[in-house]
Amino acid sequence: MFWTEEKLEARIKELGTYRYREAIQLVEWQVQEDEDGANGEYPSQPAGHSVIHLGDYWTGRDRYLWMYKRVDVPADWKGRRIVGRFDFGRTGGGNNSGFESLLFLNGKPYQGVDSNHQEVFLEEDSAGSTLDFAFRLWSGLEGGGKPTPQEHRIKLAELACLDEAADHLYFTGRAVLAVSRQLADSQPEKQELIATLNRAFAELDWSRPGSEAFYASVAAGSALLQTKLAAMKREHPVTVTAVGHTHIDVAWLWRLTHTREKRRAPSPPS
Repeated sequence: MFWTEEKLEARIKELGTYRYREAIQLVEWQVQEDEDGANGEYPSQPAGHSVIHLGDYWTGRDRYLWMYKRVDVPADWKGRRIVGRFDFGRTGGGNNSGFESLLFLNGKPYQGVDSNHQEVFLEEDSAGSTLDFAFRLWSGLEGGGKPTPQEHRIKLAELACLDEAADHLYFTGRAVLAVSRQLADSQPEKQELIATLNRAFAELDWSRPGSEAFYASVAAGSALLQTKLAAMKREHPVTVTAVGHTHIDVAWLWRLTHTREKRRAPSPPS
């Protein structure tokens, strides 16, 4: 027994920590309470000098909080995949409670950020520019039962460059391993998938993780995995077609006021 699957699982998990490179932590943010909590609000210039830091907690029930920071994106990141990573709060069990937030970039709505959406991919021309980040945080409700203040923490706020080869190898490797575990040991496809994944990860140079040599080996492993998977025979007699849908639980997790856009009055004619 060579424990190949267990070894691959550990290597894939470790590789996940190297997907982001040259991270810049965004430690201090200006904060401002939003007492009204009205729908459709846009950020304004923060009043006062209240700040919040990485590691700080924020607590409340149906509480709104603005967070502001001006960020200089390094010019030498040009041509690379720039991503923001943010973890500002938790989601309760069963996704029945938890915080939500909306990121405004240079004053315009850009992306929702919550426990399930912590990555923000910036535009290609972001390198060398100065960006105004403004988050409107909402503490959430308890999801039923006794009214309870929700406690959250500013765990993560950073800009980094995504190493796309490491990202591809990480997620494709996870998928290959998960599929192989659904197959019987007697199926030749299982052995072929495991052997292919093991061969790809054998390319990685773990002598100096995070070095340029390491990332070059990751790129080689990712390319090898793509090539080998594309060359595999596909002879299964079953074709699977999947159809999905989504919905918004207006009356379940949130109040109606939290799921309705405020209509703005039209501008008067000039």
